[in-house]
Amino acid sequence: MTSAVAPARTILVVDDNAGLVDLLQRNLTRLGYVAACATNAVDAIAKLDQLRPDLALLDLNLKDRGFEAIGEAIANRGRAVPCVLLAEHGSEARVAELMQHGVLDYLMKDAAILDLLPAVIRKALGSVERRRRLQESEFNLGQLRRNYELLLNAVGEGLCGLDLEGRITFVNAAGLRMLGYDAGELMGQDLSILADRPAAGERGMKQNVSSDTTFRCQDQFFWRKDGTSFPIEYTSTPVREGGRQVGSVFVFRDLSKRRELEDQVRQWQKLEAVGRLAGGIAHDFNNLLTVITGYNDLLRANPSLDEKGRGMTREIHDAAGRATTLTRQLLAFGQKQSLQPRTLRLARFLNQIKPHLVQALGEGISVDLDILSDIREIHADPRQLEQVFVNLASYAGESMRSGGRLIIVAENVTLRGHSSNRPPNLSPGEFVCVSVSDTGPGLPEDLLRQVFDPFLTSNDGKRGYGLGLATVYGIVLQSGGHIEASSVEGAGTTFRLFFPAKLTGMTPHGVDLSDVAGEETVLLVEPDSALRSLNVRILQGLGYRVLDAVDIAEAERLFRVAGRDVEVVVAYSPAQSAIDFIDRLRKTRSDLPAIIVATEGSPAELNGHSALARIDYPYSPEQLVYALRDLLDGVASAIR
Repeated sequence: MTSAVAPARTILVVDDNAGLVDLLQRNLTRLGYVAACATNAVDAIAKLDQLRPDLALLDLNLKDRGFEAIGEAIANRGRAVPCVLLAEHGSEARVAELMQHGVLDYLMKDAAILDLLPAVIRKALGSVERRRRLQESEFNLGQLRRNYELLLNAVGEGLCGLDLEGRITFVNAAGLRMLGYDAGELMGQDLSILADRPAAGERGMKQNVSSDTTFRCQDQFFWRKDGTSFPIEYTSTPVREGGRQVGSVFVFRDLSKRRELEDQVRQWQKLEAVGRLAGGIAHDFNNLLTVITGYNDLLRANPSLDEKGRGMTREIHDAAGRATTLTRQLLAFGQKQSLQPRTLRLARFLNQIKPHLVQALGEGISVDLDILSDIREIHADPRQLEQVFVNLASYAGESMRSGGRLIIVAENVTLRGHSSNRPPNLSPGEFVCVSVSDTGPGLPEDLLRQVFDPFLTSNDGKRGYGLGLATVYGIVLQSGGHIEASSVEGAGTTFRLFFPAKLTGMTPHGVDLSDVAGEETVLLVEPDSALRSLNVRILQGLGYRVLDAVDIAEAERLFRVAGRDVEVVVAYSPAQSAIDFIDRLRKTRSDLPAIIVATEGSPAELNGHSALARIDYPYSPEQLVYALRDLLDGVASAIR
């Protein structure tokens, strides 16, 4: 292979002595350089612009314009030309001064000039090359530093660089956002300014981050610039250079959202347990009430009963009626009612019950409805749904006794699998969200956390909320929806109700599913022929290739034929058999992602499998598509 030959270096000789210029030009050419010449400053500047030489031999004292004039003209063009001076004896002091300001070398105009020329040129060009490499190195280092900063600032977790004393040397963008500081305010500060101080005898954060081993902690608080705090978990890892520790890197994550979700889950679990208990008690209590009212009716029919006795039986009858209402509320809270759901046009429904809401609110309170014209239909029991909104209106009326407004807003929403806004008890899909807001005084945080508890009472004990909101909670959940509350003291309370949108055909009220399209091959196991046919049509319409099976035996035959072409499995089968089916397939394909369509009583181990998602039966095709896309995108992201 022929090696590349470096291009010859170009050298410009500038001197008003034409004989010297010609002599130097011929010798430079003999040494292998490309030589150009000029005998005045105007010509020199033009050739410097045109040729951009690697080196210039410049006369220190040109007659028309001096060396400094040429240098200034070139500098004004935004670049510099390395140069060697051509000087005469007697100007040594000036030459020395100019070499302090960037001139590379000099040649005296005497008999030794040609002897010294090769060495001076090589030395000057070597200096030029070293400068160029240094500049490139500094540029590359700066670019590398910028790239690292971009990468670190793209990380979603807070990241601090620390020296051995625990002083902050770097904070990425996510960390600054969490803490509310500018970078300059934290540089050089001790990390302890952000952290809770340890109690006596406890190991402090500064000791942890200066440790020569990786340290993890999940129970720490950081303080923001504005004086508020938030919970974090952090990992401190030592940074070593040449075998010794020179600092540490501190990675922290804001746990506020996680703690909030954990509190919500605990509250839902508590309400679910209380609801089951309440539902069971209500059934037994109903049986007792039936006996009580039955014997009371017999007493009332007894002709020998005097008026005083009849008055007592009327009191018993009225009390039993109130108790019956209470049991109905308990059954609603425990999600044990018998519902008669049907398709509802929400805008029409809310307008129909508006007079009932006005009546429940009382005087001086208006009702404002803000409902999108294209709001989707829902599937719910209208009688129970009316009770939901009347109970919410009654609660709002109690909090706005001096007047106010009740605002009801309904909108279509899409809940995605990886969204932080999706309630954890709802599958991804299309929903109708109804927000019911009042302009009352709001609730303090401790009461807000318990707002759906049965028989909730205000802190001062003067106000009881009864079973109204607990009943709302039970009806919404039994209807397949979700309810959550938010409040700001002095600014009212808002209840957000989510109901699954009713899907009709392949295009549920104009819902655009293009964002969940794909090209993967899906093995679908669904025994219901109508639902299987609908799922196949929707998946194929979105670009998926579908292998459908009526049962697991047929699915196993298809899998043996299709082999590696199958990219995801969707399996509906009672209880354990679907899990066993996936486990058998994973003996061949350990990384095979799968969705289990679960029924009531399906084992808890469903949630423990990797690359495994779960949706509950009955499910909508839209829920399936979103769960499918979320699972495939999550697996692809993990592989990357």
